[in-house]
Amino acid sequence: MPIDRYLGLINNVVILGFCMVIVSLIQRGFFWKFFRVRISFGRLIMVRLKEVNQWNYANGEIIEGNLIFSTKDGVKRINVTDKKFIYRSLGCQWIDLDNSTNALIEPASVEATQTHDAIKTDSLIRRCLLKPTEDENKEKIKMFIRVITLVLCIVIGFMVFNMMKRQDLLNNGIQTAITGIDSIKNGFMVPTT
Repeated sequence: MPIDRYLGLINNVVILGFCMVIVSLIQRGFFWKFFRVRISFGRLIMVRLKEVNQWNYANGEIIEGNLIFSTKDGVKRINVTDKKFIYRSLGCQWIDLDNSTNALIEPASVEATQTHDAIKTDSLIRRCLLKPTEDENKEKIKMFIRVITLVLCIVIGFMVFNMMKRQDLLNNGIQTAITGIDSIKNGFMVPTT
């Protein structure tokens, strides 16, 4: 019985490992590099390399003011004297670098978010979400036309029913008249029905 438990545990570990490999392949190795930076407790830094048409990632370390990291081309060293290029995101330190020119990229300025008015933004979002659109107006018109059509169908059906009822009464009247004429011809005999 304990062997079944161990086999189940091994099976779960294999499935988890397979899933992690798939995720790593999809993210082009980002997961393992990020994981390594996270478990280094601040010793390593995540380097985001700007390529021509994509971003690549590498692990780097700042030693005596130099950023040392390795890429496909080999180990690179870049002088980082100013800390304004380093920023925190996802719980670790990041630095952006243009790989073709080996130039550091300054992260977006924080000053742009200081003028943010949360109440005004919330008001704008609510107005956008609650604003009636043309589609809603068209839907209202379609619903109105459907209701009018349904009412007309009911009225026409009622009129046809009344006509049929009158026709039935008329047929019964004609039938009675014919029966009366036949009885007159036959000598005023009243049929028993």
